[in-house]
Amino acid sequence: MANKRRLAGISCLVMVLSGGWAWQARADGAASQPQQGQAVLTNKADLAKETVAEILEPQSGQAQTQLKETPAQRAARLAWWQEARLGLFVHWGPVSLTGKEIGWSRGGERRDGYGSGPIPAEIYDNLYKQFSPTNFNAKEWVQTVKDAGMKYIIFVTKHHDGFCMWGTKTTDYNITSPLSPYGRDIAGELATACHAADVKLIWYLSLGDWHHPDYYTENHARFDEFVLEQIRELCTNYGKIYGFWFDLAYTRMAEKNMGQKISKLIHRLQPGAVINNRGGLSGDYDTPEGRVGAFQIERPWESCITLGNQWAWRPNDDIKSLEECIYILVNTAGGDGNLAIDVGPMPDGRIEPKQVARLMEIGGWMKEYGESIYGTRGGPLLPGDYGSSTHKGNRVYLHVLNWDDQTLSLPPIGKQIINSTLLSGGRVNVTQTKDGITIAVNKQDQQNPDTIVVLELDGPAHEVSPIITASASLAFGKHITASSSERTFDPGKAFDGDYKTGWAAKPGETQGWLEADLGQMRTVAQAVIYETYPGRIQDFELQYKAADQWETLYRGTGLGAQAVIRFKPVTAQQIRLNVLKASGSPAITELKLTGAMTTAKQEYKMQGEPASEEVWAQYMSHWIKVGASSVHQNMRQYGPDKLFEGGRWIADQSETIWLEVDYGRSRTVNQAEIGTNRYWQKVQNFELQRLVNGQWQSFYSNKELGLAPGTVKLTFAPITISQLRMKITMKGSTYLETYALKLFDINESLNPP
Repeated sequence: MANKRRLAGISCLVMVLSGGWAWQARADGAASQPQQGQAVLTNKADLAKETVAEILEPQSGQAQTQLKETPAQRAARLAWWQEARLGLFVHWGPVSLTGKEIGWSRGGERRDGYGSGPIPAEIYDNLYKQFSPTNFNAKEWVQTVKDAGMKYIIFVTKHHDGFCMWGTKTTDYNITSPLSPYGRDIAGELATACHAADVKLIWYLSLGDWHHPDYYTENHARFDEFVLEQIRELCTNYGKIYGFWFDLAYTRMAEKNMGQKISKLIHRLQPGAVINNRGGLSGDYDTPEGRVGAFQIERPWESCITLGNQWAWRPNDDIKSLEECIYILVNTAGGDGNLAIDVGPMPDGRIEPKQVARLMEIGGWMKEYGESIYGTRGGPLLPGDYGSSTHKGNRVYLHVLNWDDQTLSLPPIGKQIINSTLLSGGRVNVTQTKDGITIAVNKQDQQNPDTIVVLELDGPAHEVSPIITASASLAFGKHITASSSERTFDPGKAFDGDYKTGWAAKPGETQGWLEADLGQMRTVAQAVIYETYPGRIQDFELQYKAADQWETLYRGTGLGAQAVIRFKPVTAQQIRLNVLKASGSPAITELKLTGAMTTAKQEYKMQGEPASEEVWAQYMSHWIKVGASSVHQNMRQYGPDKLFEGGRWIADQSETIWLEVDYGRSRTVNQAEIGTNRYWQKVQNFELQRLVNGQWQSFYSNKELGLAPGTVKLTFAPITISQLRMKITMKGSTYLETYALKLFDINESLNPP
């Protein structure tokens, strides 16, 4: 009944703000005035009389709620955010007691079609009654943010699980509930600490809510009101808020123009706020997740990437090295984006010491080299195999992550270089001609992971148009042909290193090919493909020409936005992508061919390219071919090959999931080891199969394998095998995450000393 009373009162009056106006006061004490054309707030007396409905539908004579800006005004509103470049993302809640992922690990019904998690809803939803983070100290968190060189914090006030980390009056399912042993407003304490330390605060709020009884029901309109009231609370109870980071915008939002209502409400109450692109509208900036975004200067963007392997805290989690973090940061800034690094605090309220230590290392690096990141813009030299560049004023900062011995060759930039230095000290020799720039730095002066060369130009660096640098692709600058091409989308543009151009077949065609002549016999082991319209290509082959015949080295059923395809190295002069089926004319933004597989840090440099459904990997000094039913569409970096490289494979949502391995040789095995996790609790049946005369035959079956997530060890009668299939039937359509798949020969030990 308490919830019903609170929902019935959802049109409660706007709470009175302290101070005279709802926008932030300037340091001199005067109120910051809105720019011409922006929404104007009435004072606190008027605000106290307004409900959400009145804010969204002002009466005659009242200020309009629609934010109307000129491009210059919008740029001014976003200026602090783009200059900041680095922020902290925090995912935290009662789920930290389990060490599982926030939101996604909750079981029970999800009426919006997102499957279900491994923790029963009745257990997950009552975790807050045990959640008492007595070591939480908002001031310590904020000091960590400052020491890490970060300028803002994005705090998860409510994830998809519906639990609220503030003292909301819309539901009892919150941190200040009488049933919560902690009972303190965590969001409020964090807001107070941020304001005192001049750290900008952005609220994360999931618009989906798997706990709410009206979500995706016939009473969904009440849920819409619930969401708006929660946003009103977050806008009015905690002083100046610098932005909102929305997530899981539900499809029903369009029915009631919820995106427009949310935007109007926020800009009425917090007119300076920045809003991401997941709130039902395009918002102010894009949010590539788990990867570094591509170079983009036309529209702001922010990559959000975990420091560990999940958003929430996970015991004994591996965290990224300082080198990886700097690679990610530098390539994000070089692409003209922001970076939000995520941490998941522990159940006691502390950010894990090893995560704090890594943040301090990042802060140390930023203290020394921050001038090349803060307040800069990406380019003018686009991110490439060398690294990336940023610029500010007349200066260009070259972030050299990969050297060809001691020199770096770059194309002309159209302005004169009048001075050059190394930001870390040492000597640099720069030679500039009409044909390009050569930079030489002795090995003793090169820095790991990033050598920063400062080029002083004879004019503003922003006047230099973005420049494509030479790609390490074996096909860069080579002869390219195609089955057909549409107007200006000629085939060479798919191999030019420019992610803003590409090749497209003629309209109406649903097949086609794209061929690269490498000029001589070269060894190729990997293709990186960026599809212009992700999902359009449905069946394709990678082929090489041998004795005037095209031989297939890889076949796949889809590419997606970005795909890394690894295969057994082949030596050839001609390589082609042959599209067998597409839902529209095939289109490729970029196709890179390399003679070696990328390392982990290079994958970040290449903008987070994912693994594909079928790949080659090295296992126990042998090449093996790995195929899978699918890879999670939003986490395609976790392909099946990662199982054999110390990582994990995440399959997309399905009732039947499989993984196949061709070992390329016969093995007699009698033991296996499977690394499982929470999703395996939804396994209905598990089989190991071998290929016999073209047919898959089961040699091991278990209906209870998923009852105990962890490392599962299997023993069976000795069997000779060269091709293996792991087939899993799920209890309903859901995801599956696997950490290891090992077969042990009969003379090997499952438990080596």
